[in-house]
Amino acid sequence: MLTKYEEKGYYSLIDLYSQFVNDEGMMIKEYTNDGVHLSEKGYEHWGSFEKTIIKKLNDYEK
Repeated sequence: MLTKYEEKGYYSLIDLYSQFVNDEGMMIKEYTNDGVHLSEKGYEHWGSFEKTIIKKLNDYEK
């Protein structure tokens, strides 16, 4: 259902899952301390990933 409305242009989904898991579907070790929660490096990666999206949105609005 989410992708259905995305296709209609109501919003865009941000796929964070693919940014934090390896080929086996487990969290990338460098982004977690316990396999569940993000580490400081994980949060840095998240912020960096989102900054690129925000920049694209800001450039689009100009």
